[in-house]
Amino acid sequence: MAEKLKTPTNIKFTISFDKDTITIDPASISGQGLRTFNLPDQETIIIQSLPNQKMDKTQSLIMLPFTGDSEDIILTEAVVDEK
Repeated sequence: MAEKLKTPTNIKFTISFDKDTITIDPASISGQGLRTFNLPDQETIIIQSLPNQKMDKTQSLIMLPFTGDSEDIILTEAVVDEK
């Protein structure tokens, strides 16, 4: 995230993956600020991140541990709310 951007109040990450080759442990999500997750189906996880105002924009906002082939997991959408 660019250091000059205003700190968002909310970011929603949608991550798609191949359920046959990727295993995700959503309880192990880490990063800056608060996080919640939702698994709407067997091949998608949605992570809601609420960054704090002292967020280090040079570091990762979320870390999602997974096992499997990295080419079988992709960030398909990230929506930022700056209200």
